[in-house]
Amino acid sequence: MAQEKTPNCEIIIAGAGLSGLTTAYLLSKQNVDFQIFEASDRPGGRIHSVTSSLHENSQFDLGPTWIWPEYQPVAAKWLDTLGLESFEQFDNGDAIVETNADSDVYRQMLPGQHGIRRIKGGPRAMVNQLLKAFPRSKINLESAIDRVELFEDGVRIHTNNPAQQIIHAKKLIIAVPPRMAHQSINWPAEMAPQLSSMLQITPTWMATQAKAIIEYPHAFWRKSGLSGRIASHSGPLVEVHDHCSFDGKATALFGFVGVPHQGRSELQSRLHKAIIEQLVHCFGELARKPLKLTIQDWAGEPHICSGTDLETSPAHPEVMPGFIRGAHFNERVFFTSAETSARSPGLIEGALDAGERIAARISAQLETGR
Repeated sequence: MAQEKTPNCEIIIAGAGLSGLTTAYLLSKQNVDFQIFEASDRPGGRIHSVTSSLHENSQFDLGPTWIWPEYQPVAAKWLDTLGLESFEQFDNGDAIVETNADSDVYRQMLPGQHGIRRIKGGPRAMVNQLLKAFPRSKINLESAIDRVELFEDGVRIHTNNPAQQIIHAKKLIIAVPPRMAHQSINWPAEMAPQLSSMLQITPTWMATQAKAIIEYPHAFWRKSGLSGRIASHSGPLVEVHDHCSFDGKATALFGFVGVPHQGRSELQSRLHKAIIEQLVHCFGELARKPLKLTIQDWAGEPHICSGTDLETSPAHPEVMPGFIRGAHFNERVFFTSAETSARSPGLIEGALDAGERIAARISAQLETGR
């Protein structure tokens, strides 16, 4: 264990995704001194978006989209806290069912998910509101933590940023997916085997998923009495939904790519063409010329998708044992990604809940001098 050093700040937060920013937002309200270290070149983590071609104030979600406020009280509370509103996911009309690319498609009503809603401005609006609570100088982008050391009453981190290679703090909050925390950080030998195992086996939600946004000048499917949904047994999109903005000014569809990540790299540019041909097959020639087609392949994001995620079958994270939500390394290290939450693990609500939980615990500890 290293000798104690004067801390550069009270708290270090690893990761500027939704859970890390929620933690930072709440700590800033308590005037707690913190610094965020984010490996990528932007805040938001798995919350990412692309701007509409026609309306610069409209964003389409490349990451998570939905919340269920009726069943997710934490998400509903944070909408109020941040002054945001939600709107119902458009699902009026028939869906298109596609059995294979060579047979006719057919229209059919499909059951929807009760209470499913979208955030006005998208989840990106949550990120933007959280960022307003503290100076941008608190966030160090392109600064990955690659080693953690312990000293008598705190932690010392080493980053890959030459300008800030070694930083000292009282406590460290790990707000990146568990597998990424295990893979990318060199931990002290004191790490409990139970903790190491738990980090390794917890899947990163949506890590190997790819999502396509297809923007059109008009929502032609709505005019045909269609919901925009596609249920396909052939792909490449296995599931498609309406993704128009709440005011209808920006119109798009989004779909989940069903091709496994190993096959997506082989398809490359052909995937765009295959998606368009599928949409034409389902919706007709009006789908032939989108304004823009964007594919976000999360399997290619090195700061989110771990090697273990690539090697194992995708799965929704189950509620992790309470051990992960405790304090580690003698009350100096905490884990707070969406996967660690006991409520909606992996989802938007899970990230909010995890950040809220750790911020409350840190504030209480600092008040008592621990």
